[in-house]
Amino acid sequence: MRRGRTARRPLLPALGLCLLAQLARAQSPDGSPEDHWRLSGSYRALGVEQQPQDLPRQRSLGQRLRLSLAGDLATWPEGGLRLQLDHDSELLSGDTAYRAALDEALAAPQDQALRDRSVWWRDRRSLGRQQFFRAFVQARAGDFSATLGRQRIALGQGRLWSSLDLLNPPNPQQIEREDFIGVDALLMEQALGPLSRASLVLAPMPGGGPARWLLQWRTHALTMDLSFSHARYGEDRLLAVDMAGQWADAGLRAEFTRTASAAGPAYFSGVLGADYAFNPQLSASLEWYWRSRPLAPQAAVGGQARPPQGAHAIGLNLSYELTPLLKLQGLWLRNAGDGSQLIAPGFSWSTSENGVLSAGLQRFSGDARSEYGPGGRLAFVRYQRYF
Repeated sequence: MRRGRTARRPLLPALGLCLLAQLARAQSPDGSPEDHWRLSGSYRALGVEQQPQDLPRQRSLGQRLRLSLAGDLATWPEGGLRLQLDHDSELLSGDTAYRAALDEALAAPQDQALRDRSVWWRDRRSLGRQQFFRAFVQARAGDFSATLGRQRIALGQGRLWSSLDLLNPPNPQQIEREDFIGVDALLMEQALGPLSRASLVLAPMPGGGPARWLLQWRTHALTMDLSFSHARYGEDRLLAVDMAGQWADAGLRAEFTRTASAAGPAYFSGVLGADYAFNPQLSASLEWYWRSRPLAPQAAVGGQARPPQGAHAIGLNLSYELTPLLKLQGLWLRNAGDGSQLIAPGFSWSTSENGVLSAGLQRFSGDARSEYGPGGRLAFVRYQRYF
């Protein structure tokens, strides 16, 4: 049997998390309220079969162990210092076509400024890698907080797309859409009242270049949550307003953004969304993304942005609870410019208190030059267990 090549030792971060947890628990062996540390985790297995358009079929199995450690490093009146570490160790295996696509993806630069991803196992059919999913320290003092490290910074109101969130934008084609690895940044927030807050985000650009920053003010007025933002992503500057409110029984969301682009004239973009629950079992979310002009392919990835191709896109997400443990889901995406679309039905089943089994299909349609056409067909099965 051919042995794989080890680049780094993946168990060191995981063992380090366990050691830190034991040291923290040793300070309070009786589990008293002074014990503020918590070690948790999850195991996930994801099997995927994909038939891209005009490409060989790919079959893969991905297994991931995620260990999470969170606790207070120090406390003081009206504040403290808190640490959060989430470490991922993955073993990915598949056929020859999948390994070729995986090697190509790994050759691309990491999206985060801290290049912590490493390969710890490699052979003809499998590959092991590790990186931090979250790694930050947060200081709190009264109404002020500062968070430094890899974190999830949610911006805007879009759930499928966003004209404002270019740091860690949503990707509706992703199987695990709830997973946002986060961005390496400094986030400072100051509460200005019960419903008002000012935020400053500073994030280095992966691979070098001008740092990204965002200044935002959030408030509540006219029965709506409002925020006003001024940001720079690479050479582009953004002015944005987003809002969320209620009309009758429907939730309404919107983003409006003006981008002064270094690659061309300024343009406007935005998201309009509506959420409605027909009854306790059936709910729907409708979202429309628009842009005043198409973007060049090279501009579409500047500053980690992943906006839809073309000027308009529409998406519909449906959810129906057959039982409290079994939920059906459906996603429909359409690019209004090239006519391509994606239909993705699926289900999730809570098999136990800590286990979830889910499966789904993705059916792409369109020509080879369209946004969704090259995707072909995809089927997946996923099992996740928390501990």
